[in-house]
Amino acid sequence: MNKLAIVIMLSAFCIQSCKKENKINRNLEGTWTIKEYALKNGLYTDFSTETRTFQFSKYKNAYTRSMKGIYMVTYTDPSKKPVIDTFEYQLKDRMLEITSVQNRRVNGVSPNTIGFLRRRFLLSNSASNTFTLTRMDSTGLYIRATK
Repeated sequence: MNKLAIVIMLSAFCIQSCKKENKINRNLEGTWTIKEYALKNGLYTDFSTETRTFQFSKYKNAYTRSMKGIYMVTYTDPSKKPVIDTFEYQLKDRMLEITSVQNRRVNGVSPNTIGFLRRRFLLSNSASNTFTLTRMDSTGLYIRATK
């Protein structure tokens, strides 16, 4: 009887944690505009010459798969082409890990967003209209976006 109770509790725990990733994925679905981000060389809040966005799709069983997203930089200057990078990510509890980034050449140059994106982030406030991604490998580096 004790073994059965332990198996039932473990199953319930697994199901509950699986539901958490699905709920986070549902909350992330859509387009998010980056309002600020901090890197080693400072805080960026002036987006008067560009708009930076993340796009996330909705997936079933988010806890068992790699999912795809889009990171886009659109410039207000019509002569500059937008930067559109696709990436793959996984959700594990409140951790979002970007596992690969596909850079596209823009105006003959590949933007270096791989170093910026390909990281593990702690995801905060995904249930609201604002979320924050804080890099797990260092403190003070984050991205804040709104829907």
